Amino acid sequence: MEILRADLGSCSGLTGAVVVIDVLRSFSTAAYAFAGGARAIYPVDSVAGARALRARIPGALTMGAAGGGAAIPDFDFSNSPAALLRDEPADPAPYLRRVRYSDFGRRFNDPERTDLPAADLDYCAIADRFDFAMRVRWEEGRPALWPVAGRQNERGAIQ
Repeated sequence: MEILRADLGSCSGLTGAVVVIDVLRSFSTAAYAFAGGARAIYPVDSVAGARALRARIPGALTMGAAGGGAAIPDFDFSNSPAALLRDEPADPAPYLRRVRYSDFGRRFNDPERTDLPAADLDYCAIADRFDFAMRVRWEEGRPALWPVAGRQNERGAIQ
């Protein structure tokens, strides 16, 4: 077995089985849960599996989301760091640093990459810049983006 690590820029010529790991909300939420006192997290393969496990473990709480990120009505928490940190404002600085110094982010400072101006990264790394969110929905067999106005919190972020 050969295991290769790839990203969007290097994966087009690869063949074989592919494993994609979605880490943005799932693993961020898990980290916040541990920081908040969770002793263990048991990943399951379905909502029914989570309910069955909750029934077997005294005092267990459920956390997660259905496909597309929708909250599950009888779960204790959604798959959202914001839901765990209701009274604690989010600090975007660590995420913005991660973007800036990621493999792709560093390319914006490469003088040979004239297709990636440094100013683009600056614009893309502004937190809470817009007063809308973007909803994706299928139209005529393809995804379409639409701006959706939202309420702003005291920091100006859309809720």
